[in-house]
Amino acid sequence: MRYKIFAILSVVLPIAVLILVINHTVSLEKKLVLNKGILTESKKVSRGARSPVIYRHRIRGYNHDLEGTYTGIAGLFINHKIKEIYKDPPPETISKDMYWLNPVLKSEQERKAYFYTVPGEHKTTASSPYIYLRLESEPFSKTSYHAEVMQYVLHQQIGRLTVFFFMIFNLLLFIGAFIRYQNSKTYIIIFFIVFLYYLLLVFY
Repeated sequence: MRYKIFAILSVVLPIAVLILVINHTVSLEKKLVLNKGILTESKKVSRGARSPVIYRHRIRGYNHDLEGTYTGIAGLFINHKIKEIYKDPPPETISKDMYWLNPVLKSEQERKAYFYTVPGEHKTTASSPYIYLRLESEPFSKTSYHAEVMQYVLHQQIGRLTVFFFMIFNLLLFIGAFIRYQNSKTYIIIFFIVFLYYLLLVFY
């Protein structure tokens, strides 16, 4: 009887986790506040090989810089992490490397941007997180938007450690159930699907 309970729980738990993620996602999207402003800086900051790359953007009139990282699978679906707000160096430029140390900004119209923030979100003294920053000239990408919302939910609200705990607990349930269902091809397939599902969430 207990092996049957283990088997049922091993299937129910990932469904419950999925419902949890969906609920957080729907709740977050209702809270998001759309902001707009003029970008004055957009760059990639590297803090060493072991630290994630930070994408930093500065909005005119804002006290905090906008900072985001894309360390997991989500980064593959997010376009234009650095915004093209600078003019290309003139043809007569002697050193392009020197030019990019202090590049010339494009017009304000070309630097007009939109981004989402979460009310009451924790901010550091110099920066704050954001969701889906885009220039007005860029078409709205549902793929990038949903990828960033999902990343925020998994990293900031639920937490990777929590998802990892669910994965380990689910694996223990499978191990217990396999004592009886080790010869069930269907259950083995379910195990691999669930395992891949958790890996996707953990490394998203």
